[in-house]
Amino acid sequence: MTDERTPVSVIGLGLMGRALAGALLAEGHPTTVWNRTAEKATDLVAQGARPADSVDAALASSPLVIVCVTDYDAVRALLTPVGAALDGRVVVNLTSGDSAVARGTAEWVSGRGGSYLDGAILAGPAEIGGDKAALLYAGPRPVFDRYASTLGSLGPAIHVGDDHGLSSLYDVAVLGLMWGILNGFVQGAALLGAAGVPATAFAPLASRGIGTVTGWLAGYATQIDDGTYPADDSTIDVHLAAMAHVIAEGETLGVNVESTALARTLAERAVADGHGGSSYAAMITQFRKPTAEGEPTSEGRPTADPAPDAAAETAAYDPRALLERSRLGILATIKSDGRPQLSPVQPYYDRAAGVIFVSMTEGRAKTANLRRDPRATLEVTSPDGWAWATAEGTATLTGPGTDPHGPEVEALVDYYRRAAGEHPDWAEYRAVMVADRRVLMTMTVDHVYGERVG
Repeated sequence: MTDERTPVSVIGLGLMGRALAGALLAEGHPTTVWNRTAEKATDLVAQGARPADSVDAALASSPLVIVCVTDYDAVRALLTPVGAALDGRVVVNLTSGDSAVARGTAEWVSGRGGSYLDGAILAGPAEIGGDKAALLYAGPRPVFDRYASTLGSLGPAIHVGDDHGLSSLYDVAVLGLMWGILNGFVQGAALLGAAGVPATAFAPLASRGIGTVTGWLAGYATQIDDGTYPADDSTIDVHLAAMAHVIAEGETLGVNVESTALARTLAERAVADGHGGSSYAAMITQFRKPTAEGEPTSEGRPTADPAPDAAAETAAYDPRALLERSRLGILATIKSDGRPQLSPVQPYYDRAAGVIFVSMTEGRAKTANLRRDPRATLEVTSPDGWAWATAEGTATLTGPGTDPHGPEVEALVDYYRRAAGEHPDWAEYRAVMVADRRVLMTMTVDHVYGERVG
């Protein structure tokens, strides 16, 4: 384990980045900071931070480098030009992303001589540095152990495993839990509100109920891991009866109870599979299945109609579904000599619109190729490597823009919202899109094909 005063560089000074740097300074760590908009470092410099005039200088200043920027595209855009400087450095990436991209970034950093930890922050900026924060880290345990005390300056540091994708997976698992709790609370508030009961009166009882359910988790976790589901408290059949009561009450009061209706649908499937007398932990058998045909997908719309028979449904392979799920792919463009240019990208496929979006940088080979010849092909593969999908089409490019509020940047904002939702700092995002000379590729998909080979 290194000395607690380990020098650290922080790249990216949005709200979270500034909080991270501030916590390190408060613990006495020599802290170097860099941000594309240098003014964001002013308060930190006043607290003792050392400003770096470039990413290269920030990397050279410290053995431990924390990156917290808009997305993984921005991480690559910042680090690619200075890749040689990663040699011997430990990069801790606290940028939000998915597990596949995290694993790819780890491989990329390793190929340049660096070590890599992927992280997830389960806290807001105001909680950084305190016990209420939780920061998850995934990657080689010896690398984590070397800097555990330093990372502990940001809040409790939890190593979740050697697989670099685990921090992202834990992050989305906790997010799903959060929305489940919040949706249950606001639905309950709506039901009680129909009778004139304020949400503030419901909140204390809701907190007590959440605490009761929390007490069940350890036992249910053991059942899930063991694959046996004894009904020590209540069966799924009993839960179904209670769900029916909630749904009937909501319909009577004119309150939306779709979330409970979805829970009932899943529970009915579990009963059909023979788990009516099992504990609620047996619902894991439903969540381990892919989203059923006809149910909402990540795009908020139903999947295709079910196949006419079960055998055909099981055997069917939909390459568009793989395109929808994939956030890593290889984009093929055509060089001036007619040979293909293959570029790793992070695509977003809007199936309803029939288009694929990719954020890229002006001046790169793929961008120049598409300006000369708009034909493009994207290939993605499943995480296990046994399925692939290819999309062919014609691309149009928007940007780069010079105005953070101009139409070119607005197109990138719209793309980000479709792919990832709201950004925590839109002003920072807009500034980065201009400074990086970002271009949005919109490929109209003409043909999709693929195969599952295993």
